[in-house]
Amino acid sequence: MDQEGFNLIAYYDNEGYATQGVGHLLTHVKYVPLTQFPQITIAQALEWLRDDVRHCEMCISVNITPWRTMAQNEYDAVVSLIFNIGTEAFATSTVCRVLRPPEDADRIMPAWEAWNCETDVNGHMYHSPALLARRKRELALYYKSMR
Repeated sequence: MDQEGFNLIAYYDNEGYATQGVGHLLTHVKYVPLTQFPQITIAQALEWLRDDVRHCEMCISVNITPWRTMAQNEYDAVVSLIFNIGTEAFATSTVCRVLRPPEDADRIMPAWEAWNCETDVNGHMYHSPALLARRKRELALYYKSMR
């Protein structure tokens, strides 16, 4: 929840999508009126979070774990990435490809860090220092030694 924040009232994410709870995307249409989304309870936010994480875990089970096992820290880092970029984007990403055997360790970091762009209100992509910082935290978790 530290990465995503927590809000019981709907808000626009950095790209203009209605979001609520713990980074839960409400619609795939930008800048819909937020008044159509009532305030939710903590229980609802946690239910959505569990469901969103389950989707991330299913994405891993389809795209990564049939070919390799993952340490818990690696798994957690990949869940965080998928939660942020989405299951479809991850499934077709270079990160997904380089995590499969034969694992291309030299390409993991640059492929992961490449997911550092956002789109402004005019539709222009830009490199986000906040997303790059998040990617670095995820990579630190991915490479964390399990002692």
